Amino acid sequence: RRALCAARRMSGAGEALVVFPGDDVTATVRATGGNVKIGAGLRLEGDTILATVPGVVQSKGGGKGGALWWVEANARRYLPRAEDFVVGVVEDRGGEFYRVNINGPGLALLPRLAFEGATKSFKPMIEIGDVVYCRVLSAPRHMSPELTCISASGSRKAWSTGECLFGELKGGTVVRCSLRLARQLVKPHCAVLEALGAELPFEVAVGLNGMVWVNTADSRRTVVVANAILNSEMLDEEHTRAMVASLVALQADEGA
Repeated sequence: RRALCAARRMSGAGEALVVFPGDDVTATVRATGGNVKIGAGLRLEGDTILATVPGVVQSKGGGKGGALWWVEANARRYLPRAEDFVVGVVEDRGGEFYRVNINGPGLALLPRLAFEGATKSFKPMIEIGDVVYCRVLSAPRHMSPELTCISASGSRKAWSTGECLFGELKGGTVVRCSLRLARQLVKPHCAVLEALGAELPFEVAVGLNGMVWVNTADSRRTVVVANAILNSEMLDEEHTRAMVASLVALQADEGA
């Protein structure tokens, strides 16, 4: 078995453990004590925790709720996990389900009644090619994952109001990015989204599956937002803000 190697984070704060498929990370994960939750990129075999993808071991949380551990890999193929928020494109319509492409190994199932306040006679009519923002309800290992557009905490708003967190995303365009970038975009303070928000109005829905929905007033602004998001992956905050300012200025010159 290859030896584990360690590398410093760019921030210099502590050490980041770099792993490859098959590496044993049991000692690292168990060292924190308490309950442990295993996330993407890790697999439990008996009492041993193994990495299944190359990347950097990450963790969050702790205390009574337990710490969540996963491997942050710069991958594009998404492996569904329960409670992930995802953007998907409807590719087929069945009797009881929509079949949705969420950038995973296969199509996911979205029940026709899995919308806030939906009934058999009062439900949204989603067409093939429409974009939806969903929550992964379940992700069985050998079955199609199931999606829902109903919030786990419940909502008093019906799907028809257009004010629900999940549901159909109308207009706009879908941009595909790496899973690493998708996780960066959902952080509380994301440099590229904050910089864009200071320059122009836009809407965005980020899926942890590497699919990002962008909507603006016109196509030129949509291109600016999409390019800024994709260009930001390897940039620090200072260079991200400079890049956004440059793209916005270029768009303004072209529109003049």
